[in-house]
Amino acid sequence: SQRRLPNGILLRDILIGTGAPIAPGRRVSLHYTGSLLSSGKVFDKNHSKTHPLVFRQGTGEVIRGLERGLEGMKVGGERVITVPSSLGY
Repeated sequence: SQRRLPNGILLRDILIGTGAPIAPGRRVSLHYTGSLLSSGKVFDKNHSKTHPLVFRQGTGEVIRGLERGLEGMKVGGERVITVPSSLGY
């Protein structure tokens, strides 16, 4: 399913997790690929790295678009998050 948030973030759930939903202050651990929508060119990724990206949700450790796109996602899920440039770097 695909949906657009009021801030322009586009979400597409690939797999719905079965764990607790991601909430502010919760420790998040994930693998990601960042690519440009216009060309598909990958500008950042950690899928090939041994360790996932780890941060606390809602603390500003990662771009706002990623934090907002993860809100409510359940542990174990997989989601494509399309972030508008205003919420990127």
